[in-house]
Amino acid sequence: MIAASLWSAYCETLVTYVDSERFRRTLSPTDGELGAWPWGDKVTEVFILSPGNPLSKQLTELENYEREKKLIQLCEIAGAWYLQCIGITAAKDWSERSLMISGVPQSLIAQWGDDFAQNAMFRWTLKTFEVISLISDQHFATGWKLV
Repeated sequence: MIAASLWSAYCETLVTYVDSERFRRTLSPTDGELGAWPWGDKVTEVFILSPGNPLSKQLTELENYEREKKLIQLCEIAGAWYLQCIGITAAKDWSERSLMISGVPQSLIAQWGDDFAQNAMFRWTLKTFEVISLISDQHFATGWKLV
């Protein structure tokens, strides 16, 4: 079970990325609201996974970068689309390099999360922003918006 304070932080995570037009976007969980889906008709879900800071143990930038390179290699081997992003707590007191990943099943993302000793992963769809625990049955879903 993920501790309540940590779970709450996961459920309020903001995700920033640079889109194809080079604009910085921030995905924000927002109850009861849906933004305009930015990925077109062929993509129906995007997973967000961090390979760094296993089980929330802070590693050095270099250690986390090496772990990210390994996740990128796994994406490329699997034929997944990926985009670098950063997960940030709403309080902005923690940030973590992550990847947005699409084109592979959720079970593979969960396996990679396990391999990198992650507590949780995120799933972003046309209708929901979800936090899915990888170590318990905790699951949170809400709306989302892009700013």
